[in-house]
Amino acid sequence: MFKKMLQRTGVSSIVTLGAIVLVAGFAAPSQAAEQSIDDLFVAASKALNSGQNKEAIRVLTRAAQAAPTDPEVFVMRARAYTSDGDYTRALADATKAIELKPADPEMYLARARVLRADDKFEKALEDAQKAVELAPNSSDAFLSRADIYRDMGNDTAAKADEDKADAIDKAAR
Repeated sequence: MFKKMLQRTGVSSIVTLGAIVLVAGFAAPSQAAEQSIDDLFVAASKALNSGQNKEAIRVLTRAAQAAPTDPEVFVMRARAYTSDGDYTRALADATKAIELKPADPEMYLARARVLRADDKFEKALEDAQKAVELAPNSSDAFLSRADIYRDMGNDTAAKADEDKADAIDKAAR
């Protein structure tokens, strides 16, 4: 790709080779780091799925050190902390994910799950509402909000959100 681009601009093959080596030199560490993060995610997911919450937290802490601006690391670690019953740390990680990617409704749904697990339904509802505002065509956002409404004893609102989620899913088919 680089060679054709450089040939079109009339750059010699020696310069082309130098450019390719230079680009490859910069790309390789990034790809290696990316693979490492992917490996950490796989290991953490396996640990979480087998109930080894502390191991998942340990692995995800390494991932957070390696990729401190990746909100998915903090979402997954929030899940691990929630599974371990450490709602304070889970909430801190979910909030960090929102800070890193404030326009992503999934970040608000992650924090809503933490708050819901900690029986803080009003706050969870606020985050679910924000997710619905950010993604009004997301059935997941409506279903999450429905679950919270149901926890709060508001079956009418829960049913309305479930119906909305069904309508979204049907329209997408």
